[in-house]
Amino acid sequence: MRKKELIISTPYGNLKKVKALLKARQAKKWVYFGSKFSTLTSLEQQLTDGFICIDIIEIHKSVVESIKVEYVAWIDELNRKYGFELDWWLGSVFSRNNYTSDLFQFTCYLEILKRLLLKDEIFPDLVFVESAGFAKDLKNWAQSNGFSVIIKHGSFSIASASSFFKSVLDWLRFIVISIIRSFAAFVTRGIFKKVKCLPKSSTIIHTFIHDNSLTKDGILTDRYLPFLYDYAARNGLNIVIHPMLYGFKYSYLAIYRKMRSSRIPIIIKEDFLRVDDYLRAFTYPFRTPGKKIELKDFRSHSFFHSIREMRKKECFSPAMNAVLVYQLFLRLSKTEFEPAHFVLWFENQVMDKALIAGVRRFFPGARITGAQMFLHPPNLLSLFPSQSEVDARLVPDILIETSQYQCKRAVAFMDTIPCQVGAGLRYAHVFRNEIFPQSKGNDLPAILVVLPFNLFESIEILSLIKNSLGYIKQAVSVLIKVHPDCNLERIKKEFGELVWPEAFQVVTGSLADVLKKARIVISANSSSMVEAVSYGIPVIYAGSRIMMNQNILKDLDSEITQECYTPLELADAINSYIQKYPLKLAEYKEIGNKVKDMYFTPVSDKTLAPFFERTK
Repeated sequence: MRKKELIISTPYGNLKKVKALLKARQAKKWVYFGSKFSTLTSLEQQLTDGFICIDIIEIHKSVVESIKVEYVAWIDELNRKYGFELDWWLGSVFSRNNYTSDLFQFTCYLEILKRLLLKDEIFPDLVFVESAGFAKDLKNWAQSNGFSVIIKHGSFSIASASSFFKSVLDWLRFIVISIIRSFAAFVTRGIFKKVKCLPKSSTIIHTFIHDNSLTKDGILTDRYLPFLYDYAARNGLNIVIHPMLYGFKYSYLAIYRKMRSSRIPIIIKEDFLRVDDYLRAFTYPFRTPGKKIELKDFRSHSFFHSIREMRKKECFSPAMNAVLVYQLFLRLSKTEFEPAHFVLWFENQVMDKALIAGVRRFFPGARITGAQMFLHPPNLLSLFPSQSEVDARLVPDILIETSQYQCKRAVAFMDTIPCQVGAGLRYAHVFRNEIFPQSKGNDLPAILVVLPFNLFESIEILSLIKNSLGYIKQAVSVLIKVHPDCNLERIKKEFGELVWPEAFQVVTGSLADVLKKARIVISANSSSMVEAVSYGIPVIYAGSRIMMNQNILKDLDSEITQECYTPLELADAINSYIQKYPLKLAEYKEIGNKVKDMYFTPVSDKTLAPFFERTK
């Protein structure tokens, strides 16, 4: 019997040699394990004449559901073994964050191949991967299952070198930005003459600050944790802000002027940090990746090469910034500042872990409240605290969620941190009970596309919609709302400005305002889907053919929402909703009210109070 063969290749460069290896076979099956939809479409254009792309959508979803609990337990075991130092927790590889680590995705890919192996007729002859480390782990698995393996190295070495070079650039960029920020702090400190006094027995609110978060005269608009500041003022509470600056690139002078003029005291870390604090942060990349760890196999398979590669080239900027946050609380503890309470916008990222570790050590009497004012994507595991993180005391004393349903989801991987329902701060608009104006007779039905923050996910959604336009039975207007943290110019550049359809109209403004124009909403990996359904607007989840899907509405068994993965599926759903919408409006509104109560809690003094309760 002829030994089975498997070819592993990068998806880039000239594929002639790879295609030649399979020339003699009639049906040549292949699969792409990567995150870029543009790369998948490029492969499909190049691989014709008998090449068949294997559809992994359904098996991918099934694999994720079946292994994620076991995966979290595997990471927990590593955390308990090596988490005795803060540096361990600041790395991205074991963070369970799909956007900074491919490890969970790699375990899913291997499980997908295991299942395909049981269906020999659809097992691939050719696998495209983007990681040289994962290619080696995949080779070892295939050989253990009786395959002869050919790795077409091609641009693997180039890709590895490019990733390493990017990590070095990230390191240098962080140093440059630290210098720029220190200069901005120094200049503005001279202008304002003195550092603002931080009131004792105050509540620190940890939130993100963007360029438009503060006016020139110091008025704050917090899009993450609104309503808390007015409640604090009404109840005589002292508030201090610990800011996470986002989206400034290299321009910081203006925001530092605004922060110093803020009516609410803002902690400017450069006022407290010393040279040795920066040196500790800058040397983080040299302390951690080289440390040897013993890896237990996951589901009987080794990911040694994948993990070693990721640890060598991971982006260190978040970790270095996290070190500075920890050092900041060390410096604050040497002042007369004695905060009684911390309210964190809590995503369980490395920054949160560093902040909590600093508070636990230097302000042990302070209570820590983690505000998760977002809806949990089911497979973004990092958002869900795990038991090892609880045991290491790197999670808040209490979690605040937007509903009881969200509380049940948030504690999926641990059971020792209490969870309480609080006001759905960012979602207050869903309780205004607005009756959206119906389209006039001569208006085109409007499809609102709400893009997620991830660039590659946005490109795939736009491609899916573009390819469905020809199958929609009547003229429609397609409104595109770009995520506030994503750049429209970059999206158009990646998508291709020359192929940007005329039907795509970019809209701005709040989600509550643009929803008023929508007959249908299309989105993915965004809480906007739930907000739209709350208004009685049908939602289509634009599923990914290659990435881990994060359908927040997947547990909602209702005709008001559908999942679509192909242009034909999407067009059929659009045609159906346009036809049914006027007849189903009352029914959709009723469903929306139930969904609203399921996910959100209205804002009131009673529902705001849990954010400020200080008793441990």
